[in-house]
Amino acid sequence: GSFREPRSTLKSAVYAYAKERGVSRLTSGEWLDREPAFTEGGGLLGFLSNRGRQADGSERTATAFFVLSLDGSSEVWRAPVPGLVEGFEWVSPNSALVASLDEESEERKQRKAAGFDEEEFEDPSRYVSLWYFNADTLSAKQITRRVQVWEFSPDSRGRKVALTYSALPFERSWYRAKLGVLDTADGELKCVYDPGWRQVGAPRLSPDGKRILFTSSLWSDRGSQLGDLHLINVEVGEPTNLTDGAPYSVSWAEWLDEESAIFLAQRGWESVFFRIEAPEWTPRELRSMRLTVNPAWYPKFTILNRNPLEVAFSAQNNATPPEIWVAPLENTSNNTAPVTAFNTELKQELDVPRLEFFEWTNTRGERLTGYLEGLDNLGDKPCPLVVHVHGGPTSSVRPTYLSSLGSLLACQGYLVFYPNYTGSVGRGLAFAESNRGDLGGQDFRDIVSGVEAVRANYNVDPERVYLKGGSYGGFMAMWAATQTDVFAAIAALFGVSDWLSFHGTSNLSDWDEIHLTESPYKYTRYDAFSPIRHVGGVTTPILLLHGKEDPYVPVGQSLQFYRALSDLGREVKLVVYPREGHSFTEKSHVKDAYTRVSEWFRTHTRRPRDSESSSTG
Repeated sequence: GSFREPRSTLKSAVYAYAKERGVSRLTSGEWLDREPAFTEGGGLLGFLSNRGRQADGSERTATAFFVLSLDGSSEVWRAPVPGLVEGFEWVSPNSALVASLDEESEERKQRKAAGFDEEEFEDPSRYVSLWYFNADTLSAKQITRRVQVWEFSPDSRGRKVALTYSALPFERSWYRAKLGVLDTADGELKCVYDPGWRQVGAPRLSPDGKRILFTSSLWSDRGSQLGDLHLINVEVGEPTNLTDGAPYSVSWAEWLDEESAIFLAQRGWESVFFRIEAPEWTPRELRSMRLTVNPAWYPKFTILNRNPLEVAFSAQNNATPPEIWVAPLENTSNNTAPVTAFNTELKQELDVPRLEFFEWTNTRGERLTGYLEGLDNLGDKPCPLVVHVHGGPTSSVRPTYLSSLGSLLACQGYLVFYPNYTGSVGRGLAFAESNRGDLGGQDFRDIVSGVEAVRANYNVDPERVYLKGGSYGGFMAMWAATQTDVFAAIAALFGVSDWLSFHGTSNLSDWDEIHLTESPYKYTRYDAFSPIRHVGGVTTPILLLHGKEDPYVPVGQSLQFYRALSDLGREVKLVVYPREGHSFTEKSHVKDAYTRVSEWFRTHTRRPRDSESSSTG
């Protein structure tokens, strides 16, 4: 599972799949071993891990790059790359590029040793840098300095590297990142594309180093990056949007050779593979599957065979837990099937609620989509309804085996509604970007119209309609409390209540200016779309849950909202979880949060009003 005990870290092992031998285990599982990749030919396996012990005997907590020899010795080496390693890519059978966060300066280490533990806010002294690692000599050489590397992709010889980068190393700097090409011989970095207010991601440099495939869109979270696919010639410069106007969102691409590539896209509830080839580069659909490829927020795949063309990926849906799947892309009459059975026992132990596709029409006449879970709870007696608002907003809800809290509520007798509102991915660039400058506008009206559609189609108890959400969904939960009285109770997890104080305290301070399309010091949209400015009309009981160490949405956002509602005599409760960031990961905290939300809904029923219409603003 993804939960951990207090003050502990997760543990995982690396497994390998081969057609001839099936699945075999390669590492022990005593550490958090992750992101494995073989060299071409399979002589070495690289992976990230927190394994090993520090000089003082304590367990290592920082992530490093490790190499496992597959020559029969099973020897594991730690690459001599200093700092916190964030990623790597092999460039030859014996060398790799490794991205690592710079170590603290010797002066800073000495000051700490002397008892000085002050922290300079936004100290621009530590970057994620690229290193060249040689497995034969066990040596490493730094090849970038004072450039923040976010993602990177080398050519087949490691001479050039495509990367997304920024001049400053802060998390907020990612929202202004550019696309560049690095010459590893002399360290020269050339900017080839500046996306402006959009973001760039998933750079994939062709084997000959002449072209880059990359995605671009307005995005709300690093690591949740689906958009349009672009192709740029490194020497010429202007990119071509290969999927302009397409009704899907691209997450990942891989080159087959210098003249062709395949890419993966999300189209509604489908995962779809396409092929593109020179000179036209027109996408040609190869295969679509009703599977949610993992990670759900940034789906990726690996080319397993080029002839015949096969890909491998981790995937799940409402009926099948996550497993590794192999999909032939040329002869689509062959079955796509899981090749692992890690979660067979989970499937036998859990009776997962049924999930169904749902469509409705919003206030602009657009057909929107979402999902309903817990349909078996419907009957002659009116059923309580919970609306789950996903975060992002440039994200989406897709069919997964378990939706955590939503599935728990469905098991407790609720009908759970998951709307993919305006600003969600999976329908193309225009839809994903259409709530820019309108946070809490059309997207909120979509949610309300979705609730009305569910109520019109199913026997829902109008006095027991609830709403919950986290992150942007937490903002939407707070916003809903100020805009309508249709909900009997609301639960807001790590949400934003005041965009101006968010700008001043969050490590994502470029986020709000880009998404609200206004300087924070003009105040107009910052005030108009901040729930804290509209608390006078709140009548709905609201539960606020927040991690004490959240750097993205600081706990002050919930503190402010709590204080305002408390001062006004409204029903509100705030729970703060120590050691937690922008999610809850400790087992006891997750259990407590889920229990509190469940109890909050169970114990609140909307008092009958004279009118059933919601008062939206």
